[in-house]
Amino acid sequence: MQKFMPILGLLAMSLALSLSSCREPDVEPLPGRVVLTADFTFGGEAVELGATAADHLGHNLRLEGFRCYFGSVEALTEDGRVELADVELYNTGDSAWWSWELPAGEYTGLRLGMGVPAEMNADIDPSIYAFNHPLGVAESGGMFWTWNTGYIFTRLEGKADLTGGENFDTPFAFHVGGDPFFGVLATDESFTVEQCSAVGFRLRGELLDGLSGTDDSIDLAVDAITHTGDNMPLAERYNALYLASLTVERK
Repeated sequence: MQKFMPILGLLAMSLALSLSSCREPDVEPLPGRVVLTADFTFGGEAVELGATAADHLGHNLRLEGFRCYFGSVEALTEDGRVELADVELYNTGDSAWWSWELPAGEYTGLRLGMGVPAEMNADIDPSIYAFNHPLGVAESGGMFWTWNTGYIFTRLEGKADLTGGENFDTPFAFHVGGDPFFGVLATDESFTVEQCSAVGFRLRGELLDGLSGTDDSIDLAVDAITHTGDNMPLAERYNALYLASLTVERK
């Protein structure tokens, strides 16, 4: 648990600095903030590269990477919406929280899309963005198909031992992207943003639930790799399970 303290300390410091700007007398009305934390798990434990867990069929899996885009983050009101972010990127091992300024007031919910919004996904060259933008050259490495002119929305990969042992010799990779795979998460829980204060939300998902759910399950001995276009049926199955495993809620 101690290794998360520096991140929490950084979050507290960042919020303190950002909210301190509210004290400026010439800023009226004063804003608050929305803070979103990503709490993904792998076998019930916090996501870490190299972590191992057993899937629904008893296959032992070793996680070698998980990244996902989300975008069109909006705070909802009675008669409209306020955009908080166009696109963000979660990457295992990086900071897993985001903070956005929002006018003080009453809101009816929060909505975010899982993937890259269509207007930012088609016929886009990553070099048009700042180097460290989520869609830019540095951050989008491994998340952009040069041959498909689009972004990978979610990327899960690792190695499996199909006998339940620790000889991880079977690769698995689910690289899913394309406008039809964009999903929407929302909470209709009302919340109030007060001046110089922060309201917290949590994006949650168990990575193993992307392999097994109520209506379908994926056997890595049969279906282990998709780059979307080369195995569209598997991409569609994985994406449905992945989206069904996600929730966004108040902290």
